Amino acid sequence: MSMVLSIYSQKGFREVTLPERGQQALEVLIERELFALDQDLTLSLAQEDGLWVLRTQDGLLSMSGGERPVSVAITDGAHFQVETPQGGRITVISFEQTNP
Repeated sequence: MSMVLSIYSQKGFREVTLPERGQQALEVLIERELFALDQDLTLSLAQEDGLWVLRTQDGLLSMSGGERPVSVAITDGAHFQVETPQGGRITVISFEQTNP
């Protein structure tokens, strides 16, 4: 099974399938033009203890309930937002897919 990230804003959408093995780190560029943001965002993903973990260097992570974690473990059904310093926002939902 593979983990898939659905990344979207009011103007753009992108899906990213995370590799199951081999690759230990990945960067995903969220282009400001495609997602109608004020700046590009880079999502940094790394495998830690068998799970993918997401961090962002140029935006703020937030989850439902107002939490503002430094990083988010990518698990089936995880739902969070990344916000630019100027207020632009994308939503990320992760899910397991049996046949990527």
